Amino acid sequence: MPESSLQQSPQGLAEPFDRILRNFGTSAPQISTVVAIVLGSLQFEEFFNAGAWTVVAILMFSLVYLYRRQVPRRLSRATLYIVMFVVIATVPPLMLARNFRTLNEFAGWLHLHQIIGTAYASCVISLSLALLLTSYQHQERVSGWAFPPALEKSVDVQITGSKFFKSNVYFEMTPVELLPGFVVIDLLMDYKVTNRTDEQRDWGMHFRLSDPEGKFLEASFNGRDIDTGSPDYRIGRGVRVPCTLGSKKVGRVRFKVRQKYRLKDSEMLTSYTPATDMKLVLVESLPGFSFDVETLYYRKAQIERVGNRRIIALTEGILPFQGVRLNWEVSHAKV
Repeated sequence: MPESSLQQSPQGLAEPFDRILRNFGTSAPQISTVVAIVLGSLQFEEFFNAGAWTVVAILMFSLVYLYRRQVPRRLSRATLYIVMFVVIATVPPLMLARNFRTLNEFAGWLHLHQIIGTAYASCVISLSLALLLTSYQHQERVSGWAFPPALEKSVDVQITGSKFFKSNVYFEMTPVELLPGFVVIDLLMDYKVTNRTDEQRDWGMHFRLSDPEGKFLEASFNGRDIDTGSPDYRIGRGVRVPCTLGSKKVGRVRFKVRQKYRLKDSEMLTSYTPATDMKLVLVESLPGFSFDVETLYYRKAQIERVGNRRIIALTEGILPFQGVRLNWEVSHAKV
């Protein structure tokens, strides 16, 4: 076997980590070059092993990348933690140096143990730099300023801390009958839910009726019909059904309800859980009945009309409680 296949440079070993290093705006060759320049200018070549430095630096950057979500978003807080870490990290070398009578003896020990000394120094310095850069990147992503702690906590709980996310969220509103002072509307809700964790979890499939006389027309999970009349599932005016989802598994939830509303009224159609997209279909099936849509979203909704159906699409990610406020009214001439 050729010798070149057995011996690789630190840069060659680092190729699998290139994507991670690019996240920090650097690469393995750049790290090696900077190390060589610094060591050459300080004349420390006899005490340091450039290869060990590069390999440990790559590992530290990769470690911070894996746990980047745990790095403080406030640069000032991260800097304080890093300073404390560096101060603590200087204690072992100082204690080691006390075992030698002169600096020359300590220098001789470092010369004989280049890899150990280099790896320790690289660990401390590279880890500190990676943490500092990650915190800075967090802060830059929010326009150069960190959010107040209360908002950061809310983001962690509602977004990154969410165990589930939805996709293909679909609502369909169909007015079916006019009554004295009221309108009867069928609401269809259909969505997919994904367990994004590594553990099996229960998804609370639930729907709350706003009309005390409202009724469920359909309810199913992954195509399996749910008995909404079961007392085990009833909560107030609605139902809640615990549905088990394995790790990274997807379930499909479907509800169809019929409710009575006032002739001039409104309804909020949102998602409590982060969702990839949402679509609302309004069926204009009754003469004199008109919908008015108010989107609760950061982008303009995509709206199209197909026959008597108006389709409103939110396609760029739905945060908790984003969606649509739907208003309607019936002209008096038609009541």
